[in-house]
Amino acid sequence: MKQEIRCRVCDGEIINRDDLVVAGYGVSIFPQAMHYKCYGKVAAKTGGITLGRAINNPTVKTLSVISSVIIFLILLLTKSGLLISILVGLAPLLPTLFSYFVYERYFD
Repeated sequence: MKQEIRCRVCDGEIINRDDLVVAGYGVSIFPQAMHYKCYGKVAAKTGGITLGRAINNPTVKTLSVISSVIIFLILLLTKSGLLISILVGLAPLLPTLFSYFVYERYFD
């Protein structure tokens, strides 16, 4: 299942996962797909004001998992409700999951 993914900045097709950066752009609520080079150009031109952090790099994915586990354990150990613990613990993973299901899965 191949879907064409277009760059938000230059409107060119993103061919492979290595060239994909998913980040907030402008006033959009949802993260946008961009070429790696386009992300760098916009960040350099605007000083990063209109860009959010890239959410599909390995560091962010690792930190999201670690923070989710820590939050989940803290809430579980403080005897909060289990459902609340699960929901709050998964919150840091939501941007990463969004990135995967909307953009990255088409490159597998």
